[in-house]
Formats: sequence, C-alpha cells, structure tokens
Amino acid sequence: MGWIEKFPESQHGPIWLEAFESSYLESFVKKISPNLEKLIETMRLKKLKKSLRNLVHCFRLFFVLMSGRNALEETSRKFGKN
Repeated sequence: MGWIEKFPESQHGPIWLEAFESSYLESFVKKISPNLEKLIETMRLKKLKKSLRNLVHCFRLFFVLMSGRNALEETSRKFGKN
C-alpha cells in the first residue's frame, strides 16, 4: 500500500472508487453470465419460431391463392371462358 502514499490524498477517493466499481462489475458479470446465455438462447428460439410462423403463413397464403385460382379456373370452364 506504499504506492498509494505517493498520490495526493485528493486522488485516493477516485482510485478506491474505480477499484470498487471494477470489483462490483466483475462480480455482477459473473452473476448474470448464466442468465445472459439463457437470454441469448431464448432470443434465438423466438427468432426461429417467428421465422417458422412466417413460413407457415406463406404456405397458407399460397394454398389460399391456389384454391382461389382453381375455383376461378373451374368457374371459367363452366361458363366457357378460358
């Protein structure tokens, strides 16, 4: 601790504060790291689910449009308008 004696007393506070904050942040990061990994995995799953929902929506839309097209073609055939 002799090195701290070389600094003016007015600078002791900021040095101790920085050391405390650094220690706190390191402890905090260690505590939340497992939760961050879970959060990242959850976000990946949500993104995947959203992509799958969009894909299903596209398929539904495609089949609805094809059904409408088939019905229109059938109607045209019935009335002789090809």
